[in-house]
Amino acid sequence: MRRVLIAAVAIMAFALGLGGGYLWHHQAKPAPQLQRATVLPDGPRQLPPFQLQDQDGRPFSHAQLKGHWTLLFFGYTHCPDICPLTLAEAKGFSDRTASTPYGGDTRVVFVSVDPKRDTPDRLKRYVKYFHPAFVGVTGAREQLDLLTRAVGIFYAYRGEGDDYSVDHSSAIVLLDANGDLRALFSAPHTADVLAGDYLAIREAAS
Repeated sequence: MRRVLIAAVAIMAFALGLGGGYLWHHQAKPAPQLQRATVLPDGPRQLPPFQLQDQDGRPFSHAQLKGHWTLLFFGYTHCPDICPLTLAEAKGFSDRTASTPYGGDTRVVFVSVDPKRDTPDRLKRYVKYFHPAFVGVTGAREQLDLLTRAVGIFYAYRGEGDDYSVDHSSAIVLLDANGDLRALFSAPHTADVLAGDYLAIREAAS
């Protein structure tokens, strides 16, 4: 129930940030048939500058987002259920879109909101378990907050000591090839729905 409430709050915040929660069909282009995705009605939204680090210790900022359409999912490697389940579906999404015209410029990035425990090495082993092309990133809390607030993602620590957990939104964020916020995929996620909605968005944007 707690995760359901968090997901609901995140989706409400995202919708309010869109200026009333209008859907894609309010744009001039014909509406694609979307099952779980909500597309920004006023066009892509630029993200603020941020500076994170990828699983190889390299800088990861807005510059690394350009040139790809990116699915961003936020979580942590100690997550007991939502994160591994979502990344497994993201693996299926990648398999389904790989042979499409958009497979070459599509990627999945997992953003850890638990930088204390998720070292680059741990993060790398975690994301590569699901797919060799997945990218893992994390960084200082203030930098994570810049990004999560910009895309409407919520997270909060629960518990004390080293055995704490992190409540977090289960939505997946879609960024376009300019690194701008384009859409939100609400949970529950399945590979087929993710792929179908994504391809419909890409077709409408082409």
